[in-house]
Amino acid sequence: MAEPKPEAWHVERKVPVAVLVTLLAGFIVQTMTFVWWASNQSARVDHLEKAQLAAAPQAERVIRLEAKVDGLHQSMVEIKDILRQRQQPTR
Repeated sequence: MAEPKPEAWHVERKVPVAVLVTLLAGFIVQTMTFVWWASNQSARVDHLEKAQLAAAPQAERVIRLEAKVDGLHQSMVEIKDILRQRQQPTR
């Protein structure tokens, strides 16, 4: 016995127009939501890039300040060593 030939997918006239309109509306809403989300992500990335560019010079300043503080710390250690040597009683 021969099996029935599978038919291609199709929409019958029995499907209500309201179902088709609902599916189309859902698709449109999802597409608009994705476009809105992508736009927000783009705006966030732009904001972060601008903030990073604004903070770059400050990072260089912090590095220079750290180098100066390290130099001051080393000078303080040397001064303390000199003062300790002078305070020790001589025998």
